[in-house]
Amino acid sequence: MPKDDCRYVVYDLMCNTGDRIQKKIIFIFWAPDNAPVRKKMIYAASEDSIKKKVEVAFYYQAHDFSELDYEDLRDRFFSSK
Repeated sequence: MPKDDCRYVVYDLMCNTGDRIQKKIIFIFWAPDNAPVRKKMIYAASEDSIKKKVEVAFYYQAHDFSELDYEDLRDRFFSSK
């Protein structure tokens, strides 16, 4: 992911839950804090129309590389709830 530009990501997150491997498709809107404001506005304005076209299980917004950690995403989207 670029450290100073926005992106959309469709990610196939897979997790071994013990008895089987599960997967969920996640839409990530990457908008780092140091991206140009105009770029963030354009991406944010287009996000809804793109989300309508892509069938995913979850939508997630990240602003920092620490928010893209595999274990954190796995725990968030494969919780035991």
